[in-house]
Amino acid sequence: MSSNTILGARIPQVDAFEKAVGQAVFTADISFPRMLMAKVVRSPIAHGILRNIDVSRALKVKGVRAIVTGADAPYRYNLPLRDQPFLAIERVRYVGEPVLAIAAEDEDVAEEAAGLVRVDYDPLPAVFDPELARAPGAPLLHPDFTSYWLDASLFTPVPNSNVLSHFKLRKGDIDAGFREADEIFEGTYKAQAFNHGALEPHAAIAQVDRAGQLTLWSTQQSPWFAADDLAIALGWPVHRVRVIAPFIGGGFGAKHGLKAEPPVIALALKTDGRPVKLVMTREE
Repeated sequence: MSSNTILGARIPQVDAFEKAVGQAVFTADISFPRMLMAKVVRSPIAHGILRNIDVSRALKVKGVRAIVTGADAPYRYNLPLRDQPFLAIERVRYVGEPVLAIAAEDEDVAEEAAGLVRVDYDPLPAVFDPELARAPGAPLLHPDFTSYWLDASLFTPVPNSNVLSHFKLRKGDIDAGFREADEIFEGTYKAQAFNHGALEPHAAIAQVDRAGQLTLWSTQQSPWFAADDLAIALGWPVHRVRVIAPFIGGGFGAKHGLKAEPPVIALALKTDGRPVKLVMTREE
């Protein structure tokens, strides 16, 4: 029997030293020459039509290098259902949805320009409760749902509704179970909204070089998943998308999937090879 075993042995965590002495480099720590900083203008309403986006004053701010909207980047991500636009297209569906993104020489300039953008919304009825969302006659959040790509093996949508998938599970004799039960408890239970509380905020840096290669540095727990998702969204072969995941300051699942990445990629496609960085605020 081999004596080479780790059972019962003290094994140091591979990233412990760098983190303990402060040498670990996280996405927000990374800087490149000629790097631009990004800010995102987000929806203040839960549901509405985008009537007009006026960026004329923002474009006049010295140091602004690119402004993009959903019309400039009409890409949708989110495997296995492509329902999430990089930036809102025609309508918004939640408070905080990215509407446009700005790249500037520094963060202060980007923030100043973002404050000068004017977006006109036509508010629509929204849904804030799952029971109301699936009730007959509920406002449809995705009226163009049938045009989306989805994996039919995973979802069984209910037509003309907000229900993505109706899944039936049948096992045993339910009526007999109730008859034989000593006690039956019925109730409705609710919990407050919550979010993952990782110390490191979401951040991403995107660069598209002259050859059309996208390199993404990201607080990403699932870099291969992200590369596949982005390649499909952009209509590119996956070898054109390289995802680099530096040290991650906590994730708990929140850093799986795309969050800060789509807006900076939309900008990087317009910045002639210059990298673009976005560090999301706690509120975002």
